[in-house]
Amino acid sequence: MIARLRQPGFARVLIVLLGVGGVLGVAEIAAPAAAAQHDAVAASGWLLAAFAGGSALGGFLYGQLNLKAGIGKRLFALCVSMGFAAVLVSQLDALGLFAAGLALVGLFLAPSLITGYLIADTIVPESSRTEASTWINTSVNLGASLASAAAGIVIDSSGAWFALLLVGAIALALASAVPFTRLRKIEPPAVHAVNRCEHS
Repeated sequence: MIARLRQPGFARVLIVLLGVGGVLGVAEIAAPAAAAQHDAVAASGWLLAAFAGGSALGGFLYGQLNLKAGIGKRLFALCVSMGFAAVLVSQLDALGLFAAGLALVGLFLAPSLITGYLIADTIVPESSRTEASTWINTSVNLGASLASAAAGIVIDSSGAWFALLLVGAIALALASAVPFTRLRKIEPPAVHAVNRCEHS
């Protein structure tokens, strides 16, 4: 499986998705922590439901769109949006607004993962797609695990909001690793084929 990492650009995609996993991991820890800080532990489930619901809605809407942008640009836009959303949520104190903010963060989760899998299918040979998908899962899960572990320490010392601010900034930084040039070299034949069909 290590050979898959040698595919030009693939390791950089995994780096980007570490940020996505990081936001996921922190959101799942920050939600109950924020509820506890408001003496509303029972609201934890609603906060997590808002996050999961946002992701489900995002995945549904993403599947309905006929996007013209390349997958590299899409991954960058989604990960940057997710990072900015996490930073935004870090500024919201009221639980109602916090829940809405978590739903906004979740809105970009499923589309980011979907795009990651699409890139894996594009960037590696067909015979290696299952292994590439496993690497996508590994990267997201690793990001979530590391962020969850770190979030516990950060939340204890500085609160859930600071943890979201920090992971949002990290996700924004990691989004810059998107291999635009490599993906542009792979995509043009398919894009031109779509354009020809549209104009025929």
